This record gives sequence, C-alpha cells and structure tokens, in this order.
Amino acid sequence: MQPLDSTWPEFIMPVDSDAELYRAVVAAAGSSRSDPEQSETAPLRLSTNDGSDEVELPADLVEVLFLAASAFAEGRAVSIISVPEIITTFQAAELLGLRHAEVVELLDAGELTPVASGATRPRLRLADVLALRDELHERQSQSIAETSELE
Repeated sequence: MQPLDSTWPEFIMPVDSDAELYRAVVAAAGSSRSDPEQSETAPLRLSTNDGSDEVELPADLVEVLFLAASAFAEGRAVSIISVPEIITTFQAAELLGLRHAEVVELLDAGELTPVASGATRPRLRLADVLALRDELHERQSQSIAETSELE
C-alpha cells in the first residue's frame, strides 16, 4: 500500500468473510476507548503472530482502529488522509462549513489566532480550527435546545 497522500485518498474495502473479525475488533477497541466516566480503561495491545513483540496502542490510534473497524463491520469502505498541522483560511472555511469571509471575521474577532500574525495570508493551526468547530457545534446545540424549550 502507498503512503498517505492528500492528492487522492486510498479506499480500503472490507472483506465480507472477515465481518466477524471486524465486529471483534470493534468490541476490543471499544472497550479500550477513553471513557470520561471511567478513570482507567484497559489498554489495547498489538502483537506479532508469534508473540515475540508487543506494543500498547495510544488512545488516538485505538480511536482510528475503532472507527475503521466499525465502518468495515457495516460493510463500508474506509479512506484515511493525512492533514497538515497548519492550514489555510480557505481550508478552515471548508472544515467549519463557513464562507471564507466568515473565517476572516472570526480572525478579526479573535476567535481564531493566526500562526504568524501580520502575514499576508494567515495560516491556522488545525487543532485550533477543530476546537472552534466543536465549540460552534456546541453553541448551535445549546441554541436549538433553548429554542425547543420555548415552544
């Protein structure tokens, strides 16, 4: 398989005969995912066939494995793309589901901070954009809840 390339994603199709195995991976990875209700979760380990080498998987990799196995268990293909840590305002607009002008307004309002201030074309940290996306989604959910309470 080729290394990750953002120009065209690689699609990985599930194998029908492995459906039971996918469900087992979902169960194993699901029990190892971070749960805010639990202080500690069981680690997920990956080992060689002969057991001579073993490594504990970090939480973010367990999440990727869980999501991929869940899609395979449902018969859906999976595609993984790599995304740079620093993105353009146009990429941020796409991630946020906004127009580019709205992202510029968020920059002007201080809700997003450019990596290099004063640059002619501001760049943003992906983590900051994703955090704002979650915050905007939460604001929208609260607004909907408040509106439904008034009815």
